[in-house]
Amino acid sequence: QIVGPVLILALLVLLFRKQPDKGWKTIYITVGFAVFFNLFMNYNFFPSLFRYQGGNELAFKLEKEKLQIRDEDILLLDVNAHSFDFYRNYNHAITNPKDLEADTMNLADNYFLVGSDMARELEANQFHVQPVASHVDYNVTTLKLKFLNPTTRLSKCDTLMLAKIYR
Repeated sequence: QIVGPVLILALLVLLFRKQPDKGWKTIYITVGFAVFFNLFMNYNFFPSLFRYQGGNELAFKLEKEKLQIRDEDILLLDVNAHSFDFYRNYNHAITNPKDLEADTMNLADNYFLVGSDMARELEANQFHVQPVASHVDYNVTTLKLKFLNPTTRLSKCDTLMLAKIYR
């Protein structure tokens, strides 16, 4: 917590210090700002951003709540939940809603990773979606201004859930 203010102070000293060679001063300032910016992003911005990445938070939630769900029983309907695969250390099979309609009986014992939009679509097609665990989700690779604004952030978020799906 003290590293940030110390770095800012060091940058200000370098900025206002008289130096006969302007080239070296430019290099010092550029390197200093690059180090400060990198530390800020890696230790403040990105960790707070990843709390909105539903896949990894959902994997942590399953572990924390000690939900004993075998990875072989989980199928992905949300193909963009790569962080869920990463943090579960398993490459889950992907399926689509058409497979659910064609083979409802064989898929009844499985759990599905699904976003709220697809869950609404499934419910419109006469499926019952029963969430087991869920978490707020945002595709952090596509940052938008409305997401960065804390007052409008949740309006841009989806919900990622691990659910049982029945007909």
